[in-house]
Amino acid sequence: MIDTSVFNHLVKRDVDIKSLIHGEFYFTYLQLDELNRTPDLELKNRLLTFFKVLNPKEVPLETFVIGIAKLNSAKLGDGKLQNKILQSMNKTKKHRNNQIDALIAETAFVNKMTLITDDNNLYVACLKNNIKAIKLSDALINEYNINAIK
Repeated sequence: MIDTSVFNHLVKRDVDIKSLIHGEFYFTYLQLDELNRTPDLELKNRLLTFFKVLNPKEVPLETFVIGIAKLNSAKLGDGKLQNKILQSMNKTKKHRNNQIDALIAETAFVNKMTLITDDNNLYVACLKNNIKAIKLSDALINEYNINAIK
């Protein structure tokens, strides 16, 4: 699963991620919503085009959080892991997107996916909670074969 932060960096670098990372790509509606909220229309179009090229498959969030989750796009999980991730992230740096990032990381973990992120705070929170994650910089240096769902 690709964190939203990665899309911006890949578009700016004009990187062909499919040539670097082999496997299927997944997303929750949260990543697509974030891309759609990009205020710069030209950048937004480039991001959405990049998103379409990846041809990701949508998976529901594992925890329904009122005010964030959409009906039919989230499960009624217990939220324990999501809360642990959020607490880890907030200890380092409070940010309005931490809740969204925690939900994405939880979904990646439950579905046995590798999370690719360019957000160091999210990456460290994933490692603390035994969630398989790699930094974008590592993916660009090495070729990864990611089996997102076994």
